[in-house]
Amino acid sequence: MTAVEARPTQSSELLTGSPQVNLLPPEVRSARTLRSLKRYLAYGLGVVALGCVGAVGLATMNQSNAEDALAAEQQRTADLQVKIASYSEVPLVEASLERAHSAQELGMATDMLFADRVGAIAAVLPNDMKIEMFDLSMPSVLDAAVASDNPLRPDPTGTVSLVLRSTTLPDTAQLMNNLDAIPGYESAWVQSVETADDEGTAFYRIEMSLLINTDAYSNRFTADAAQEGEG
Repeated sequence: MTAVEARPTQSSELLTGSPQVNLLPPEVRSARTLRSLKRYLAYGLGVVALGCVGAVGLATMNQSNAEDALAAEQQRTADLQVKIASYSEVPLVEASLERAHSAQELGMATDMLFADRVGAIAAVLPNDMKIEMFDLSMPSVLDAAVASDNPLRPDPTGTVSLVLRSTTLPDTAQLMNNLDAIPGYESAWVQSVETADDEGTAFYRIEMSLLINTDAYSNRFTADAAQEGEG
């Protein structure tokens, strides 16, 4: 009798693997799961704690920087206040200088350059005529203005008395016109023309007067003149 070899079927081959059966109680599995969850939670709490520590450190550093900046600004303010205090007398000095300038401008309001006034007259005289006497009469700023005897002219600010010497008979009309044309002078008037002798040399002596107006002022001490001088 011939023996027949039995062949395993596909279903039997699938059953040849080692059987795996979890025989742990559910309580044990739950405990393990809980321990894993606690471990993850601990890691998470550690990360959060590190983050909080970093945030606190950053906030502390920012607060320290802000306090340093505030202290520096307070020191700067204190330094500025000290400097301001050191200049406290400057407004008083400036006010005193302003009063002095105002007093100078008022006191020198009628100032004239005497040499320029004489030179202006000499420049318009004929070649054979010269000045023997020049007398300037000016009121001070505290005196009343000189009254004009001509209602068509404003009140003058002073008078000039002239004595001229000429080797020829002068043209008095032309002379008065020449003097009136000088800025600062007006109302030239010939008072007398006389013949005279100087060691045998005959000549003519002319006495005359002129009025002075505000154009003759030098204006050297006005505020505008002071600003131009500073510029």
